[in-house]
Amino acid sequence: MLLTNYMKRILLYLVVAHILYGCGPQDTSTCHHRLWISNKTNKAVYANDIHSYPDTTCYYWGIYRVTGNQYEHKANPREECYLFQSDYCWEQCFRWLSRDTLIIVLTDAKLTEEGENIHNYRTIQPYMILQRYYLSLQDLNDLNWKLEYPPSVAMRYMRMWPPYEEVLRKEE
Repeated sequence: MLLTNYMKRILLYLVVAHILYGCGPQDTSTCHHRLWISNKTNKAVYANDIHSYPDTTCYYWGIYRVTGNQYEHKANPREECYLFQSDYCWEQCFRWLSRDTLIIVLTDAKLTEEGENIHNYRTIQPYMILQRYYLSLQDLNDLNWKLEYPPSVAMRYMRMWPPYEEVLRKEE
């Protein structure tokens, strides 16, 4: 079947639109759309962000699957990926929320999936939590918008639970 010029033009528009839509906004030195994680363990982890500091109740919005333009908030073992992508700059989010702290909660993926699928939990249960980071905008800039799990030496002075020293002892 031969394509008419009209059909070729529509196909070209669809291809270009798909490419542009999939790229997403680009980070700059003053506007970051992505928050990265490097999972250096042998287990998958999920991440949830909490904007309600000092309230640390962690509502869980479900396990995200990659379909179309949705992003999974999961870092597989030994994987580096971005956890969160926003149309807005994270810097703007800090200003809008009038908060100086963003909480990132990392949970064991296996326990999180069991909690959702078997027990139908909608909040993260304490036993699921592997690490909790309390990050300021300055912390994120110092880390170049890339978290590590377990926390790296560069993260040792940042607020976290369990504390860095305790995490270090567990690894020994």
